[in-house]
Amino acid sequence: MRSPVTEERLRDFMKAVGARAREDGRIYLTGGASAVLHHWRASTLDVDLKIIPENDRILRALPELKEKLQINVELASPADFVPELPGWQDRSPFVASYGLISFHHYDFYSQALSKLERGHRKDLIDVEAMTAQGLINPETLLALFEEVASELYRYPAIDRSSASRRADRMPRVLPAGLLIAAYLIGSIPFSFLVVKLMSGADIREVGSRNVGATNVARSFGKLPGIIALILDMAKGYVAIALAKWVTASPNWPLPVGVDASPLHSRAFWIALAGLVAVLGHMFPIWLRFHGGKGVATATGVFLGLDPIALLAGAIVFAIVVISSRFVSLASIVSSASVPIFLRFLTHAPFWAINISIVIAIAIILKHHANIARLTQGRERKMGGKEE
Repeated sequence: MRSPVTEERLRDFMKAVGARAREDGRIYLTGGASAVLHHWRASTLDVDLKIIPENDRILRALPELKEKLQINVELASPADFVPELPGWQDRSPFVASYGLISFHHYDFYSQALSKLERGHRKDLIDVEAMTAQGLINPETLLALFEEVASELYRYPAIDRSSASRRADRMPRVLPAGLLIAAYLIGSIPFSFLVVKLMSGADIREVGSRNVGATNVARSFGKLPGIIALILDMAKGYVAIALAKWVTASPNWPLPVGVDASPLHSRAFWIALAGLVAVLGHMFPIWLRFHGGKGVATATGVFLGLDPIALLAGAIVFAIVVISSRFVSLASIVSSASVPIFLRFLTHAPFWAINISIVIAIAIILKHHANIARLTQGRERKMGGKEE
């Protein structure tokens, strides 16, 4: 069995082919060769290629080069699986020239369509990597598929409806999975679980009935409160860490920038995962959507987004608590201050700032009862007795 083909071995093969050529020609690389040259795979088992025009001298040399270089070479291209897309040669990016041979990647839209038609896991990962690197655009891919739909009868193995669904669904699977995961992480009711495990009580029936660390600390003591606080903060931080990892993965299906449009902004997806985690804490499915006010989870989110902005917000929290002794007021003011610090202190990405504003608004709205008591002079102060 021949060893995997790395980029170095692939280029050695290309040079050897170029040295054998005696007339101009093009060779289109596809499949694993394109993946290796674009670095979303470290190696491939086969080098698939198409020679245009057919070159008898190169064709006769291939068996010898395969043995000499210990590389498996196949004459294969997307056109063996799907109809040729219009303009595919013009969309085939140049790789390098060796001797009289010009090497190109076979049109990535054609590669993507043939991989979607096969539908194997590795093929779908390749398509996601092509999208993440900006080599294809999902909308253009779907439009090109429709252009050749009338020729699909020549390829009986293709199920037109399933291939179309794959092309249309492909860019949405991983982002949706990220948001679902962020919600499930945020919805873990640690304050409820800590109290239930340590005392057997239901936090929803004690004190302010809020499923949050403050109510845990006031009703059951500092230790349970601190444990609940740390775990609730960890939820937000983990959601941000997960989003950073997923959006940096070569499997992420959307081209990403910093302050690009929402769908193509990595900062947007990272901050959105944080917002969803906070909403998961506020409305956990496990407790019939009766959750906490989101301050601790938002703290973890802001820590993951920008520790400096969070530190500035923590200073605001401390100042308000010391001066007023109202934890609720400090939570509201400090939450509202973080987007300001993100904008003017740390100059965070556009979408991180805007989504942090939404998080702050959600926290303020969740404190509506506290705001009413503050205006009526009935809000409980830190260390004070409940009325």
